[in-house]
Amino acid sequence: MQDHYLTITTYEALLAALTHVKPDPVTGQLEPHCFAEALGEVGGIWPETVLRDLMREAAEGAA
Repeated sequence: MQDHYLTITTYEALLAALTHVKPDPVTGQLEPHCFAEALGEVGGIWPETVLRDLMREAAEGAA
């Protein structure tokens, strides 16, 4: 796995956001998707599938 280095401001904001993650309202568990908003919106950490989706949407918009 490749290391990723965040600014201290982003790192601290991400840590703070992760401490406020709430369990899924349906399962009552901390599911992986519960962390997605903090990772993506605060840390700028996204799965590759998001990039592929964005590229596909951009290609569809250009057509």
